Amino acid sequence: MVGSSWNSCPSEHLNQMKLFAILTALCLAAFLAFQHNGLKQLRAESVRLSNARLEAAQLKSDLAVLETWQDVSVEITNLQTQNHELPKLRNEVHQLREQVRELEALRAENMRLHSLAQQASAQPPGLPPFLANSPVLSKDSLTNAGFATPEATAQTYFWAIRERNQTVWLNCLSPQSSKRLIEQGTETFFTALLKQNASVTGYIIRPWDSSNGQAKQSKPPEHVAVTVFGILEASSAGMIVVNGQTQPAPRRNAFPLPMSRMDGEWKIER
Repeated sequence: MVGSSWNSCPSEHLNQMKLFAILTALCLAAFLAFQHNGLKQLRAESVRLSNARLEAAQLKSDLAVLETWQDVSVEITNLQTQNHELPKLRNEVHQLREQVRELEALRAENMRLHSLAQQASAQPPGLPPFLANSPVLSKDSLTNAGFATPEATAQTYFWAIRERNQTVWLNCLSPQSSKRLIEQGTETFFTALLKQNASVTGYIIRPWDSSNGQAKQSKPPEHVAVTVFGILEASSAGMIVVNGQTQPAPRRNAFPLPMSRMDGEWKIER
């Protein structure tokens, strides 16, 4: 009985060990399977993440390209706009050049007309024969010519009137005449001269001879008289017919300026 029981125990113990080994193997297999499955999932996740990174990089690259193309598109649009405006700008430049040429032509014509006007004012039409070739001093051309000659003194006299310079005007007169005018009051007399001179455009200054107007000295060398013809402006002119054409006949007023030479200078006696 005892031997039989001993024989059965090792067999049962062996079976238990086999069962344990089988269970251990199954657990190990299950663990290995689980670990393998986990590694497989990890590999899949790694591949997915790698693909996601590649896709993100591609999207970033595509976005950069898109932004570049947008900039290029804007630049192309700007260039197209500029090219569209280029003919308009060229036309404006052409018009400006034409205007410049027209302006230059107008300036040249204005200079020509101004020159003709000066010539016309220098030798107004309709003067009597004895004045036809006499030089005319325009009012604007008068200067402070000094007192070296009777003509210079006359020019200085009318220059002072034009410039409203009483000091120089009085200096054109002899000391006696200047003293007498100062005593009587020069303001009224000088104001009257200014009004009389306002309508004068030019002067003809000639040595005076009351008999026939010819240019010759009629008094001793220390005392002479010049005749001044004041050419009045066109608004006061009459009309005459010359060569079948009607044109203004400029009026003139004539008056003598008696002068005396004093210390080498000619002074007006009034």
